[in-house]
Amino acid sequence: MAILFRQAGGLYSVSLGEYQLNPKKHRIDLASAQEYQLHHYRYAAYFLGMGALEVYSPFLFSTRERLAKKSNEAPPDNNLGIEICHTSPSCLKIGGRFFSESARPEVLYSLGRAMASLKPELVLAQRLTLERLEAVVSAAVSLSAPDAVHKLSAQAQAERRQLDRTLSDLAKTQLANVVKAYLKSGQPSGVLQFHQAVELTGMRTGAFLAGELESVKKSILDEQGAPFKISTQSKLRALMVFAVSEDLQALRLAVGTNVEVQVRK
Repeated sequence: MAILFRQAGGLYSVSLGEYQLNPKKHRIDLASAQEYQLHHYRYAAYFLGMGALEVYSPFLFSTRERLAKKSNEAPPDNNLGIEICHTSPSCLKIGGRFFSESARPEVLYSLGRAMASLKPELVLAQRLTLERLEAVVSAAVSLSAPDAVHKLSAQAQAERRQLDRTLSDLAKTQLANVVKAYLKSGQPSGVLQFHQAVELTGMRTGAFLAGELESVKKSILDEQGAPFKISTQSKLRALMVFAVSEDLQALRLAVGTNVEVQVRK
């Protein structure tokens, strides 16, 4: 998935205009921004190695204009938290709901959840519908191992032609090696499972950053609507498993956030 995104992600991208973003007005200078929530953004971006990610906010631009008495217009996007923009490169759009959140764990959870989804190996699961993602994976497999796919759908055939024109020779070689390994263990339901796993990965990343399970639980209970494919009950169960896992302990040790209480015997 990372190979496909790095080489062909532009095939599935849209312009900033699709999100009503003006780069000159709405881009946030993260190095100098003093808003409380943006301090947490810098922390999360550093923590997750996402420093190059651009962030835009028509809400913040409008709010600053009103405070400077340059405009009387009401800020847009009052109900928006964080939106992933599938531009090239990917970026984030943040609105009034994000800036109204004052609790640090909740801010960090939402940031971690969004940023994790923009990792190269995960972003296509957010950018494409499940049906198109399945077509792209089938196309990529058939490009490297034609005999592995008995019959491509019309959509997969179109995706295959695009990938064939777009991928470099080196990328095709790398892809062939990955496909060879995938075919040894890949299952027909693998794309669906991957699609769902990306949502859980975002949840775990947010929980890792937030560090407070009760706050994370509250955020998960608020996750409703089309972007969320996994049931609340399943996510809470996955959160509990992650909270007591060796994986979380290893992550905390790796970044220096593990806290041990020494008890005198």
